[in-house]
Amino acid sequence: MTDYYAMLGIGPGADPETIRQALERHQAIWSSGTRNPKTRHAYQACLDQIPSIRKCLLGSPADRASYDAELAAFKRAERDRRLKDFEKLVTLKAAKGGLSSTDRRLLHDKAVEFGLDNQTVDRLINRHPLLPDPPPESGEADFDPTTAAPGEVLDPATRRQIRLALEHLKKSDLYHALGLPRSASFEEIAERADAERRKWMSKSQVTAEKTAWLEVVSHAQSQLGRPESRQRYDRTLLLEAAEAYRDLVEFVVQGLTVLDTRTREVLLEEGRHRDIGPPRVVERIIQRVCRTRGVVPEPIEPIVVPHAASGSATDNPLSPPSSAPLRESKRLANPVALAPPPLPRSVTTNGAIVGINEIQARFDAADAAYKQRDYAVALAHLDELLRLDPYHDLGINARHKVLKRLEEIERIKELVYELMARRCLIAAREAMAGWSRLVSPLDPEYEAEMSQLNEAIRRATDLATRGRSLVDTNPDEALRLFRAALERCADLPDAREGIRRCPPPPPRDLVAEYRDGQVRLTWMPPEPDGLGPIQTRLVRKRNGVPAHANDGVIITVTDLAEAIDPDPPPGELVGYAAHSCRGEAVSRIGALYGPLPIWADATDFQAISYARQVHLSWILPPGAEGVRLVRKEQADPRDPFDGVTIPAHRDRAIDTNVREDVVYHYGLFTLYRNPRRPDKLRASRGVFTTAWPRGLVETVAELRIERDERGRVHLFWDRPRKGKVQIIRTLESLGRAPGDPISHAVAKSIEGTWLPQVAADHTFDPDPPSLGVWHYTALIAYGGAFVVGAEAVLSYLADPTELRADRIGRSGKVKLRWNWGQAGTKTLLVWRLGTDPASPDDPDAQHLMIDELDYYRQGRVILSLPETPSGSTWRVRAFAVAEVGGRRQISPGLHPTSRVEIAPTYQEVELRYQLRRGWLSGGWKVVFHTTPAGSKVPPTALVSHPRAVPMTVDDGDIVDRFPAAHDGDAFPIRARQTIQPDRVRLFLDPQADPDSLAHVKLIHPQVE
Repeated sequence: MTDYYAMLGIGPGADPETIRQALERHQAIWSSGTRNPKTRHAYQACLDQIPSIRKCLLGSPADRASYDAELAAFKRAERDRRLKDFEKLVTLKAAKGGLSSTDRRLLHDKAVEFGLDNQTVDRLINRHPLLPDPPPESGEADFDPTTAAPGEVLDPATRRQIRLALEHLKKSDLYHALGLPRSASFEEIAERADAERRKWMSKSQVTAEKTAWLEVVSHAQSQLGRPESRQRYDRTLLLEAAEAYRDLVEFVVQGLTVLDTRTREVLLEEGRHRDIGPPRVVERIIQRVCRTRGVVPEPIEPIVVPHAASGSATDNPLSPPSSAPLRESKRLANPVALAPPPLPRSVTTNGAIVGINEIQARFDAADAAYKQRDYAVALAHLDELLRLDPYHDLGINARHKVLKRLEEIERIKELVYELMARRCLIAAREAMAGWSRLVSPLDPEYEAEMSQLNEAIRRATDLATRGRSLVDTNPDEALRLFRAALERCADLPDAREGIRRCPPPPPRDLVAEYRDGQVRLTWMPPEPDGLGPIQTRLVRKRNGVPAHANDGVIITVTDLAEAIDPDPPPGELVGYAAHSCRGEAVSRIGALYGPLPIWADATDFQAISYARQVHLSWILPPGAEGVRLVRKEQADPRDPFDGVTIPAHRDRAIDTNVREDVVYHYGLFTLYRNPRRPDKLRASRGVFTTAWPRGLVETVAELRIERDERGRVHLFWDRPRKGKVQIIRTLESLGRAPGDPISHAVAKSIEGTWLPQVAADHTFDPDPPSLGVWHYTALIAYGGAFVVGAEAVLSYLADPTELRADRIGRSGKVKLRWNWGQAGTKTLLVWRLGTDPASPDDPDAQHLMIDELDYYRQGRVILSLPETPSGSTWRVRAFAVAEVGGRRQISPGLHPTSRVEIAPTYQEVELRYQLRRGWLSGGWKVVFHTTPAGSKVPPTALVSHPRAVPMTVDDGDIVDRFPAAHDGDAFPIRARQTIQPDRVRLFLDPQADPDSLAHVKLIHPQVE
């Protein structure tokens, strides 16, 4: 995790502005640094992290807090890692049995590099006993540098370039970057390098990670692509490991004069772990460092082991009972070592002495065989090693690792065989790739299985290729070949894709029926074939049937066995076809129907009756030649010739040859020209309506509302001479004037409640609503239509009351308060300058909606009014608002206290006073001063308190009152008690007129 604060050179407590300035300053530095090839990776990485810096440090407070917590956790983990590495150095230094003063000084100097404090270092060092410093050696050590020939390893410049790129990717070497072992073949290296290059070249954005990866891949191709260059790079890796190990040895022997046996054994074990080379290479490095530093190695005394009889567990020194103390002492001497240090000699089970070189040779042979993926040979060498030394920890761990690798190979084999049994050959080939990475490419079992698998896939692919060539010409044969390919390889992509391209079987028995302006289509879908869901595509074509699946307009693609064509072209012949489809594959043939004539009827056919005439209107569909209007009494016309023909235009007609109080039936038939016989006209099925001509109908002039004790609403009206009165209750007004005629269909479509018909002049609402504003409208039914009558309004929404307004100081703010009604949940405030608002929707007024919860939370509503001309006042009205039936209802606003007038602003007067005492008479007097000068002073009262300063007019006794005065007036204080200036205050007289006290501000002498 990156420390953005350290990158920007700021502290964790910096504010956002400081962070923004630091980011801008460093962004310019990073941009210029990318031009230098030596630093372009580092600076490009900094530029790539700018979005993350902005999000973590300049985002929301939650994002920054989360980043600070993650950074603190990362720093703790990093400190623990450094502490662990330093503890390992302390253990290596203390392997000789303790630490001398020189050792402690060296460890303190090394702790500075690890960033550890002295307290932590002392706590780790004091665990080990203090040893005396070795005596200094006279003379200087000979210096013999170990250098490699220039042609055997890479030059320092190339090594530095590779190291910088690998450090950016956090990889140890080129093999680690490619994810391959050092024993990988040249083909594997080339294939993995090409894959990594293609992967990163496909990314369009240029980042530091991309450039570093491309550079690493380029080095891998150049350094690992040929045997000579690969050997040179491998020798370079050994040289770097030897240099790192030499630095470690130099640190360990620093300050020593003699290299003790225990330290030497630990260094040898560490050298074997680092994979530098044979033990003689490790020994040579230790000797050279000791010679350079002037350290004398301690001579190794041979271990004399008496010969014991074979099979005697008690006499064998390396048997578990007798060797346990020795191994435990080694572990105590080196608690961090991964394995106990080896002895210079080993003992077999029969007591014979075996050289350490033979055991190491077995281990090296097993390691070489493991790298070559010859696990049987590696396991044989490890078994022989463990026979020689049963407690060899490295051998035990290596054998466990080989067995684990063999188990992994067996698991992959089982997966491959299972997939092949299920005929999933493509998945099996992918699993074989994992098998190939674990075994040698020349493994006979792998080669046999891979050959058999490739042959089976090739045969299935041949069948799929033959089927793909027959999809368009012979789909049945192509489907058979695809199925045969899937029987051989169940997951072959070409066969699956080929089956999806094969056309499914077509539907049958398509039927189309035209009714009510739509065509309803039904058909019989095909039987399921087990290859996936089949849909049906419906195609429409004018003046014929579709020849193929794309010959016409596609109506819909559905999974059902029926569909509706909502917009067929009126007056034309249309044909329909139903084709089966699965994805992009469509059946070659389909179910056909047609051609079907579309004789659409006229729409919105209405008849309005008047005195001795009937007005008829309609909307003619496109493509129609005309209409035929037929009138008949007592029943609807059966066809265009059943009745009296009425002259008509294309969209309207007036029938004047009618009698009053007679019901007439009208039929309207739309005429179309027959496409097959243009000289003939065809008529539609027809639409019908009725009309009742009548004279002038008297409307209901007044509708009265009364409520009884049970809460029912009664309505009364004057009975008209013609027609029957029906009452409808609605949330809103109908928006029609009394006397307007409306058709029967329009009246029945009004959203509302029809009241029962009780009598000719009155009725009642059995279930009146309990909230809102409702409209009752009288409709007179006569002659097959209705005539709109009077309307009455019933409101259950009470107006707000006791609306009060108080100005706040000399500003334009006004405080409003009122009493809420029982039903309203909101209040609408409407205010206007000069006059009362005409209505809640007055366009010349200003509006504000107040929620009841918000009002009670604040206890008032504050309005900010602009400055007004002198003498102008604001008028405010309050309306109760409630949601009834999903609609907003507003109270009528007729209550007299639901409106208020706001007085104009007045200039505030500051009143100051002084208490003065006469030097001759000794009496007290009060002197008034006002701002502005010359202002009037209202009546005041002087209040005294015996022990404290009075805070209000009621906080003490009134000792004197003063009448209204002007600026500069003085009044003597007529008090019977002694006046103490710091115990009296002047307040406005509570008995004075409140209107004269509204704009006066008192300033006491104690405040000034």
